[in-house]
Amino acid sequence: MEISKELIKEMLSCYLKTTFKELLPVLLKEAIASNDLFIGQDFVSIEEATRRYNICRRTIYNYHKRGYITLCSSEGKTFVSIRELENHISKNPLARGSDLKVAA
Repeated sequence: MEISKELIKEMLSCYLKTTFKELLPVLLKEAIASNDLFIGQDFVSIEEATRRYNICRRTIYNYHKRGYITLCSSEGKTFVSIRELENHISKNPLARGSDLKVAA
């Protein structure tokens, strides 16, 4: 018994459509509930993050390059994930000027 390729394509297409119609809403609800990826993230502009945490733009881009934080771009502006930035800064505090010893 030989099944045509067209019949297999049609059956697979029907199966996938039905499966996605049933599974996709459930997956989205689970993602929203567990705050996966960007859902539930608080993003602020880089300017706001540099002002709020007294760090330079280069530091933010370095953190992103090393995979510590997430950056998003929209309409020509770049936004920083505040939750990830706060988490990284709390675990890895930056050395400030008062901690450094000045040679005479």
